[in-house]
Amino acid sequence: MLQCASSGPQSRAPSVYGGAGGFGTCISWRSSSFYSSSSGSMTTDSKCPVINGGKITMQNLNDRLASYLEKLSQYQSIITTLETELQNMKASLEQLQIKYTVLLELKPRLESEIAEYRRLLEGEAYEQKK
Repeated sequence: MLQCASSGPQSRAPSVYGGAGGFGTCISWRSSSFYSSSSGSMTTDSKCPVINGGKITMQNLNDRLASYLEKLSQYQSIITTLETELQNMKASLEQLQIKYTVLLELKPRLESEIAEYRRLLEGEAYEQKK
C-alpha cells in the first residue's frame, strides 16, 4: 500500500485525500511530496497526485470525478432495481391482504355450516340408534 506524504514546514494543516479502502491515500503540506511504500521506504515519485503547493492535478480530479460518476450510475441502477422490487412486493402484499380478509370473512360462515352438518349427522345417528 502506498501512502504519499510530505516533509517541510508543518505550520498549516496537511491536505489529505485518497481512494477507496485507503489505497492511493496522500497527505501533503506546502513542500514536495513523496510516496511511502508498505516496506517503509520513502521515495520521491512524479506519479504522486499532489503537486507543488499541495495542488492536485486537473487530470487526477477528472479521473476521480469520472470514477465517482460511474459508481453513482451503478448505485442509481441498483436503487432503481430495488425500488421496482419493493413496488412488486408491496403489490403482492396488498393482494395477500385482500385474500386474507376474504378468508377471514368466510371462516365464520364455514364454521356455522360445519356445525349445522354435525347437528344433522348427530340427529341421524340418534334416529338410527332407535
